[in-house]
Amino acid sequence: MNWKTVDLKPEGWERKVLLWVVWPECGWPQFPEPKIGWWKHGPGCFAFDEYENANHLVTHWEDIHDPNDLDS
Repeated sequence: MNWKTVDLKPEGWERKVLLWVVWPECGWPQFPEPKIGWWKHGPGCFAFDEYENANHLVTHWEDIHDPNDLDS
C-alpha cells in the first residue's frame, strides 16, 4: 500500500481513490475504515457514499490501480 496524507492532494482529473475515513466520535460509526471514493478535481475535494465534500473525514488516500495493469 502507498497511502498519502490528505496534505498531498491528488493531481489530475476526477478519479476513483481509496480513502481512509476517520469518523467523529459523536453520532457516526466508531471505527476508522477504508472506503472507495472519488477525488473531485473541480472543487478539490474527496467524496464517498453520500458525502460530497468529505475532506474533514479523510486522513489518507491511495490511487486504485487495475490489477490487470502490470505497469501500476
